[in-house]
Amino acid sequence: MTRPPRSKLRTTRYGSKIRKRVEFILQKSKRTYKCPYCGAQAVRRLRLGVWSCKKCGKVFTGGAWEPFTAVARGAELARETS
Repeated sequence: MTRPPRSKLRTTRYGSKIRKRVEFILQKSKRTYKCPYCGAQAVRRLRLGVWSCKKCGKVFTGGAWEPFTAVARGAELARETS
């Protein structure tokens, strides 16, 4: 049995809803975000949960698809108020 091409292995199957969701996640992970250290719009994803700023060089952990999750924002607000 021959192996399918690599491009075929990365396609999402089983419905348009799942394909749209995967496309949305990929768009979120590929865009640049604002750096919490220097404020520049230069944060890119290195790998799952690891983010890096191109301007200041800081590397930090965050969410899998976004550098800041809703839970982290809530924890930050709780720290500020207490």
